[in-house]
Amino acid sequence: MDKADATENHTASLARANPTPIRTTDDLSPEAKAVADTLSFLGPEQINQTILEKLTAVNDDDRLPGLPRESLALSTATKELETHAVIQSDDQAIRIHRSVQDTRQLDMDRDRRNQALRCAVALLMKHFEPYLWRGRSHGTERWVECNPLMHHLEHIVEVYHRYSAGHSWTPNLMLARLLYRCSWIQFEQMNIRPILPFLQLAETICQATTCEESRKILRDIQHTYGAIGTWTNDATMALNNTSLVLRSWQLEAEETGVYDRNIAAGYCQYATALMMCGRHTKAEAKLRDALNILSKLEDKELASSHKLMLGYNLWLQSRLDEAEDILKDGLVIREAKFGPGDNYSYKSGAYRAALGNIALSRNDFKAAQEYHEYALNQYENTHGREHPGTADMCHVMARYKLRGGRLDEALSLLDRALEIWSRDDQFHVPERARSMFTKAKALRRLENRAEEAQALSKHAATLWESFTGEPHVENRVLSDEDFDKIVMFWSR
Repeated sequence: MDKADATENHTASLARANPTPIRTTDDLSPEAKAVADTLSFLGPEQINQTILEKLTAVNDDDRLPGLPRESLALSTATKELETHAVIQSDDQAIRIHRSVQDTRQLDMDRDRRNQALRCAVALLMKHFEPYLWRGRSHGTERWVECNPLMHHLEHIVEVYHRYSAGHSWTPNLMLARLLYRCSWIQFEQMNIRPILPFLQLAETICQATTCEESRKILRDIQHTYGAIGTWTNDATMALNNTSLVLRSWQLEAEETGVYDRNIAAGYCQYATALMMCGRHTKAEAKLRDALNILSKLEDKELASSHKLMLGYNLWLQSRLDEAEDILKDGLVIREAKFGPGDNYSYKSGAYRAALGNIALSRNDFKAAQEYHEYALNQYENTHGREHPGTADMCHVMARYKLRGGRLDEALSLLDRALEIWSRDDQFHVPERARSMFTKAKALRRLENRAEEAQALSKHAATLWESFTGEPHVENRVLSDEDFDKIVMFWSR
């Protein structure tokens, strides 16, 4: 099918889908065509009017020829598009049919398609940059503002791949940066599977050019892969990527003489991966290197995340008094900035989860339960009710309910944890297995549930064997400790 046939088919398809007849987009003015071509790269169902308004502010280097520079001219162009049934709009948003988008993209030659993509990416950056620039803060307040970006980038990635076979895209580092930043915010919410194509495309773009900016974006992508490995309990993925990131920051520090929060974060992330592998002594050294760097900076709260990891590290080494001291110190510093029980991010809850683990190691069940119950509530208010971190605390709290004989409450919490972890069977296999095992223990204590408990226990054992690589043993006898060993240390 040649371009003319494809255009005719797309136009006919749109005419069938819309009651308003559409005229050929060839009739459009240069200004209306420029707007339509830019919009052809955005998610069609919902383009917020506040995004459209940013078209006049796109920098000259990124502008598509003909794009209106003034609000009045933009209004005239959009009214022309409505008249031609290219878009529909209301006070909140505009919609453009996918067939129109496809038609416009088919009508563009290679250079204009690259320009239109660049203009669309610059438009998205203009709108979302105030929320994206805050880096890897885990600040939850920006999630609502940034989540709509996902819809637009999914469409851009789809179009990018559609034309990759017969069309050579100009490397667009702004797109790579936007894909990475959106991926990080989605990672914070544990929306992992949808962002893997984003990271892969960003990586491909960066590898097509050799410059300082592409190297920095690649490092950020590796940092994200390392964080994904950490949160999904993939020690190999975590260690491979965090070691690359740390080495990059070390080389840059040696060259510039600047030792700042970035290299400290590199030490901390690498140390976390080492702890996943049981290399606690080396991890402790890296965490203390990070804290030594951060001690020289003015913002003392920057050290709080690193003190959290050091507290976990010392707990894993059974140095409970030292762990408690470092955790309480870090929590005081954090809450001095964000207030008690802050809702800025999950980290106040993480501190209390760690302190609860220390209390459990001392068999102080009352204090441990108070810490962990606080952590669950704080996670729900920051991570949200459907985040794997919240599922961790649901499992932990279920154990207290089970110990106290409150079986219905224990089962409710375990079912909630299993529902969260089962949403994507690619990840969280150890956590699912552990909650299944604990649920089976609860079911055995109820009448007429023994058969269900046996089946669930077998399933948990199968998952345990698949994760550990242990050979299958019929009616294998496992314990809570066996499952605790295979989950992430902060999930125990």
